[in-house]
Amino acid sequence: MERAHRNGRFQPDARPRAIVVKLLRFKDKETILQRARYLKGSHIFINEDFSEAVRQKREELIPEMKAARERGNVAYLRYDRLIVHPPRPTTRSTTQRHSNNEGKETGRRRQDTRSTRATLGASTSDS
Repeated sequence: MERAHRNGRFQPDARPRAIVVKLLRFKDKETILQRARYLKGSHIFINEDFSEAVRQKREELIPEMKAARERGNVAYLRYDRLIVHPPRPTTRSTTQRHSNNEGKETGRRRQDTRSTRATLGASTSDS
C-alpha cells in the first residue's frame, strides 16, 4: 500500500467516511477486488474509485445491463463499457462425469515410482 486516507470531515452523527487507498501494484488491486465478494453481508464495501465522468456513464448503462440480464444474457460493466454475451453452455454435471468411470479406480493413484522405473529400464535393455 502506497497511501491511504479518509474522505471528508469527521461528523459524530454521520455514517463512517470512505477510505481511499492507493496501491503500488496493479495485481494487489485485482486481488483485493476479487476477494471483496467474501465481504457480502458484512456492511463493508470495496469499490474502484472512478472519475465523475465514468461514474455517470456507468449509471447510464445500468438499466441496459439489467435488461440484458433479464433476457438471459451475461452482462457486466468493465470501466465505462457494458459487456454482454450469451451464457456459456452448461456442461455435464460432476455426477454424470463420474458415472462414466464406474468400476474404475477413483481418487489419487498410489504408485511406486521405483518399480515403474525398473520396469521401463528392463524393457529398454531387452530391445
